[in-house]
Amino acid sequence: KTNAKMSFASSLLSGIVAVIAAFNGCGIWSLAIQVVLQGFIRVVLLWVFVRLYPTTGFFLERIRQMFSYSSSLLINSLFYQLSSRIYTWIIGKNFSMSDVGYYEQASKLNNIPQSLIGGSLQTVGFSVLSKLDTEEKVKSIFRKFLRISVFVSFPVAMQTIVSAESIVGIISERWEPIIPYLQLLAIRWGVYPSLYLINALLQAI
Repeated sequence: KTNAKMSFASSLLSGIVAVIAAFNGCGIWSLAIQVVLQGFIRVVLLWVFVRLYPTTGFFLERIRQMFSYSSSLLINSLFYQLSSRIYTWIIGKNFSMSDVGYYEQASKLNNIPQSLIGGSLQTVGFSVLSKLDTEEKVKSIFRKFLRISVFVSFPVAMQTIVSAESIVGIISERWEPIIPYLQLLAIRWGVYPSLYLINALLQAI
């Protein structure tokens, strides 16, 4: 719960600051502000509530203990990064550099609510699912999380499609060409938080 609260708080606060920055003429820099500030706030909250501080030293035995589990997470993360970046490579090979730029900016803008909701669901989902001891309980709780995910993500996705022009207009009129990209990516985002939950399930079992 603490981890989920920190994820939600960092995403919410950084999102509010990014919107304020956009209204004050920061343009596309407001997205960069959101990403950097989200990480900074999360680190501060970890220091305050979890008392997580870096220490010096290298413990090989701990690496051996966690390798079998962490290696699968590493492979999963690498696969996710590769699959998410391959679209940019395909667009760059077949279209102009401006199309690549528009797609990238639309993707960054679309990732703000995705990281806010999906990240929180994954954190809470992993924490809860990993403590369950029977398959039936895991299935039951996972279905509940899935319903919550759909209940939240689909309305947000539909609202993004409808309000894409207004959202982009807040940032800068120069980025109007990203509107159709943002609308298309919003369709994907409607189901994307469910993938976060599936990832949490695979980590927990």
